[in-house]
Amino acid sequence: MNRLLGAACLAKSIRPTCPSLVALPTNQQSSYSTLRERNKKRYIVKKRLEKLKDNKTGPFASEPTVNNTFIKQRLYAYKPNGRWKQAFLMYQKLAERDAYPDRSNFHNFLHLIGQLGGAVPQAFQIFRHGVEKYENDRQAYNIMISTCAKHPVSMNDDREDYLPTNSLKKVLELYEEMKENDMAPNASTYSAMLQTFYLHNRRLNKESGSENPPTDLKETTLAGNTYTLMDVIELIKSHDPVFLANPFIQKFLIKLDVKPQDIDPDLEKRVQEYRKIIEQKNAWF
Repeated sequence: MNRLLGAACLAKSIRPTCPSLVALPTNQQSSYSTLRERNKKRYIVKKRLEKLKDNKTGPFASEPTVNNTFIKQRLYAYKPNGRWKQAFLMYQKLAERDAYPDRSNFHNFLHLIGQLGGAVPQAFQIFRHGVEKYENDRQAYNIMISTCAKHPVSMNDDREDYLPTNSLKKVLELYEEMKENDMAPNASTYSAMLQTFYLHNRRLNKESGSENPPTDLKETTLAGNTYTLMDVIELIKSHDPVFLANPFIQKFLIKLDVKPQDIDPDLEKRVQEYRKIIEQKNAWF
């Protein structure tokens, strides 16, 4: 009898400290499991917060976190329909949080809103906002130069003075900025510049009512400097002597009726061959 009483007392004494050794009532087991799960979750959350602090990410970072994968997917969805307004609204929301997309998505914003959407003022807003963040971003400048070549441009952000000469002036302005910031232009820059001159030439043609393209462009003055087509070509040659080997650039020059010997005698043969190819292709249409 004494042994039974002793065993009962021992079980009662160890039950609070060793619940796994002694069977508990069902309601007590449930309460204990719930408490254990809560403590586990608190421990996990605490560790995650400590990790965020150590890595300086999330709400503890100097800049807000940006889900660039999500942004890329949304811009990809907007692209087929040219939904530049949705893209611009997305960028505005980022700017309100003082957040920036990565460099790749920054280019995607400019391309969708400017080149595809034709919303040049909005594209320049984004460009000026982000170009300070991404220093020496040559591709961003190239995108904006191509945008100016494709769409009418306002020289004043406060007015919508979309004049034909503005595209040409804006391109030269961006080109001057690239040189001031020691950004070396590349073939994309040159192609976009010549394309702007080509479209500018067509606009002048349309205004004059002439059916034949003029042999040269009217002079364009920017920051006290006067530019003609040949001036721009010489300007490009001074930075990249072999840029004329690019077939796309040769194509623009041929459309502008520029004689090869006036640019570089060594390229005359190649340009003549390219002209024949163009003429043969045009004969089929």
